[in-house]
Amino acid sequence: MKVRSLLKHTNKYFWALNHAQRVAWAGWAAANGITGPYFADGFQAACAGFFAVQLNARIAGDPYYIPPPGNIPMPGVTFTNLTRIDKDTIRATFNPTPAGVNNRIYLRQSLPGPGVRRWKRIDGYIAEISAKNPTSPHDFTTHFQHLAGWNGRYWTGTQEDTGRRSTEDLWKL
Repeated sequence: MKVRSLLKHTNKYFWALNHAQRVAWAGWAAANGITGPYFADGFQAACAGFFAVQLNARIAGDPYYIPPPGNIPMPGVTFTNLTRIDKDTIRATFNPTPAGVNNRIYLRQSLPGPGVRRWKRIDGYIAEISAKNPTSPHDFTTHFQHLAGWNGRYWTGTQEDTGRRSTEDLWKL
């Protein structure tokens, strides 16, 4: 219920932005390779870009970012390993540690499944975002349990407190 409420509130917040603010988010989405449903551009892509940043921020307890963050990805930490500890926990190791006083690390998770599918960047759901300045190793709790024999994809990245994110790493566990 918490996630549904967060999605509803974020959607209302986006559509309350003025035209110039939505245009700025559309530009940010285009510069960061984010499209809307069925590769739509314009305000649907702007909404997708807004959600990509704002949901991470809100889950971490940050306020909404009205202007989009910088278009250039931040350097972020280097993830060296991702290991499944149990069906609900993923351990990430990274350098440098700690990650930085204004930085958080996050894990996105796809819906696990028994079959083969094509994975896209938009497929991942935020599993967890750390507190600021985490140390390595860091344990993430996942939304979806991983069952033996099922395929799952995970993306790791760094987000600074301005909302700007690093380029993500893709992992198959």
